[in-house]
Amino acid sequence: QSHVAAKGSAAAAEVLDKFSGVLANDSVHSGLMMALMVVGGVAFQTYAHFHSTKSEFASALRHQLDEKTVARNEVVVSTLVEETELQELKEVMVGYGALLGDPDVRDRMETTGVTASEIKRAAEQWLTDQFGTKSADNIEFDAQDAVAKMVRLGILDTSVVNRQDGVEEDAYRSVGLDV
Repeated sequence: QSHVAAKGSAAAAEVLDKFSGVLANDSVHSGLMMALMVVGGVAFQTYAHFHSTKSEFASALRHQLDEKTVARNEVVVSTLVEETELQELKEVMVGYGALLGDPDVRDRMETTGVTASEIKRAAEQWLTDQFGTKSADNIEFDAQDAVAKMVRLGILDTSVVNRQDGVEEDAYRSVGLDV
């Protein structure tokens, strides 16, 4: 077996020597090898350029998507701010509309003033009447918040009133509006 392996190794070495000799001495084969090397170099350059272009495109796409996401987030925040402002305006309008809609409350608003709890009851009753709910218990109107906004906007003025039970409470009157 070792004789066969040695003979095989010798044969392989002889073929390799002949092939190397042919390549070294034969100009056709040398030209072919050079052409293969040039083609291999061009193929590598093409692959490298493709990979670089692909990376640049992916980076540009990622950047564009990031910009659009930021723009969408700005739109969402802007929409939320607008909706919040609109909701606050509605709250003020309901509170003030309830004050004007109830003749008893309107009369007290012009004389002694009305309390936040009276504004709350009037607003909840007005909403019940407007939207046909069965009871004002189903509606919760945040009168404190609405009153604070109306005072801040200059629609209502604050004064102190003594209740019948001797407790002092803030009372609110309309300011400069013809009620």
